[in-house]
Amino acid sequence: MNTNNLPKNKGRLFGHLLAVLFVLSCISTTAQSITTTAVPYLRFAPDAISSSMGNAGLTLSPDEYSIFHNNAKALFSDKQFALGLSHMGYSTGSGSNVKGSYFMSMAGYKKSEDDKDLLSFGIRYISHGGMELSSAMGDRLGTFNPYDFDLSFGYAHKISNTLGIGVTMRGVFSNMASGVSASTGYQFSTGVALAGDVSLMYNQQFVNGNFLRGALQFSNLSSKITYVNNAIGKDFIPTTLNLGLGYVFLFDDENDLGFEVKYSKLMIPGAPSYTGNYAQDSAAITDFRNKDVLRAWGESFNGANGLSTNYSLSFGVQYRYMNYLHIRGGYFMDKPSNVQPLNYFTVGAGVGLGRFGAQLAYQVPTGGTAANIPMMQRFKLGISFN
Repeated sequence: MNTNNLPKNKGRLFGHLLAVLFVLSCISTTAQSITTTAVPYLRFAPDAISSSMGNAGLTLSPDEYSIFHNNAKALFSDKQFALGLSHMGYSTGSGSNVKGSYFMSMAGYKKSEDDKDLLSFGIRYISHGGMELSSAMGDRLGTFNPYDFDLSFGYAHKISNTLGIGVTMRGVFSNMASGVSASTGYQFSTGVALAGDVSLMYNQQFVNGNFLRGALQFSNLSSKITYVNNAIGKDFIPTTLNLGLGYVFLFDDENDLGFEVKYSKLMIPGAPSYTGNYAQDSAAITDFRNKDVLRAWGESFNGANGLSTNYSLSFGVQYRYMNYLHIRGGYFMDKPSNVQPLNYFTVGAGVGLGRFGAQLAYQVPTGGTAANIPMMQRFKLGISFN
């Protein structure tokens, strides 16, 4: 959601808490739309590898960060073990929020000796820096240091030489304003959710050495998350259907070129637009938030909320020279419901020396909301060991 649409006298509220406070206090009925889910960062690549390929990574580059994209694809890596760490400066866009804000992730996997099984883990942590919170009525709630954190464990099994399946369990902890009390009497607490991923990976190598890869994944299958002691104050998390198709041209033993297209469908109905009518908007948002998860998943594919809305497309390309050099590029195209899309190009590179590697990704805005992304948030760095 673009928080620039909110009147300044309503206070500055960061992404996740904005939707929560609206339900509690009917915040900003002049805004055009609301944030559809809590913890939206779960939809985006935390690592420099996939980030440099337009958020693709469902089939390309089986690597240490596979648990965040497709846990089954690491089964087809030529490495038995991998570990990675990535870092990105993070900001919600307000100058006061830049200090102390960052996004870090760590992930890795270990394969069995027969290459048929794999165990993996992943950690993501976002510090949002110091935030000054205000209620919908402009009352100061104090300064807070919010953060998001999730911990994942995965298992994958190779069904055949070309097919693998993976499952992941994830604990999500979102501390947006724990301990803060609003003027309405509601008490904010740490949001907690238990989520799971299910992924399927197809990897076929032809006689000429080229690879055809396909993937299906359901990510963040979960109940709702809540930040308040209120039954209707529950938020969806970004449950997503991901489909990917990739092809790798193997020129020789040292050079290859891979492509991927990825379709991601947010399995949450589009949030209602605001009309400016208090009673009508309150009823619409209450109905939206009262939907149970299974009903929401079904409605996300019906009518105006079908496959042609609330989705994103990622196009990624990667050139690899052995394990010494990787050059990557991509494009991310977003088509959300009721909000301005976020579209951008990406570029990146990686270098390797022995068992160590380093990666860099950069986001190139193409206008719209992407142009407002702070410079510090366009870079992502990563290191790896395998």
